[in-house]
Amino acid sequence: MKLVSDTDAFCKLGPVLLSATMSDFGATQGTTACLPALASMIGRGRLAHRIPQEVRTELIKFAAGLQRISAATTETLERLRACGDGMDPGDAMLYAFALEHPQCLVLSGDKRAMRALSTQASVCANIQGRVVCVEAALLRLCDRHGTAFVRKEIGPVAQKDVGLQACLASRDLVGALRSYFDDLAKNVFLGLLWDPR
Repeated sequence: MKLVSDTDAFCKLGPVLLSATMSDFGATQGTTACLPALASMIGRGRLAHRIPQEVRTELIKFAAGLQRISAATTETLERLRACGDGMDPGDAMLYAFALEHPQCLVLSGDKRAMRALSTQASVCANIQGRVVCVEAALLRLCDRHGTAFVRKEIGPVAQKDVGLQACLASRDLVGALRSYFDDLAKNVFLGLLWDPR
């Protein structure tokens, strides 16, 4: 696998931007994985009420083409349980998979999990520079495809995210995204995030 995506990033980017992100990182649907429960989380989970039905259908269809991450070893999962409550079981599965596959990037929209991960320096050292937050992915998309493309294709969940709403409302989308990225980078383990610069 080249890329694993959490549910937040998947829904915030939406199918078009996620597809472009995969391509920009040299990944395909065959080399991108998600949580096994992604489709049901979108269709019936807490996200369902935030996503219009036609978009949910499109997301579920896109998710069907992705690979599913396999279970990590108990030892790796135990290392992530030390991160505490900020790391839910799905996040732990994604980061454990990345720890066991050193070539794999983690595309994540869950800042709480990133901060929880940052409490474990030994874990972060093994995943350093491989966590692509949504803001970094959007910055790369703006650079490669233009801000008009990003504004047009952003997923409906991102439009309900307070931080991303502020970025989208800004006349300087790139500057706003960079500001949010820099703020996050200061609040997580040094070098944990993939930097689009």
